[in-house]
Amino acid sequence: MNNVILAEIKSMLLEQNRILKIFVPNEISLSYICDSTGKSRQTIRNYLINNFEPEVDFFKKNGKIFLTRNTAVKIVRKYNAKR
Repeated sequence: MNNVILAEIKSMLLEQNRILKIFVPNEISLSYICDSTGKSRQTIRNYLINNFEPEVDFFKKNGKIFLTRNTAVKIVRKYNAKR
């Protein structure tokens, strides 16, 4: 019975992951994350620099800072959990 429950949980998590990939783009701007979390650009920027890899988790494009999907989700979860 436990294997059935674990298989169902795994299936639901995989479905949520697919949904996330549909609705969240691969690149998300720093300004969008600031608006979503209510934190300043400086706060998010400092957190990025201290906790993530440049050119892997975030990068500059046309003079703007963009985050990868996974990085953006981690930051939004971190700051929205404190609300």
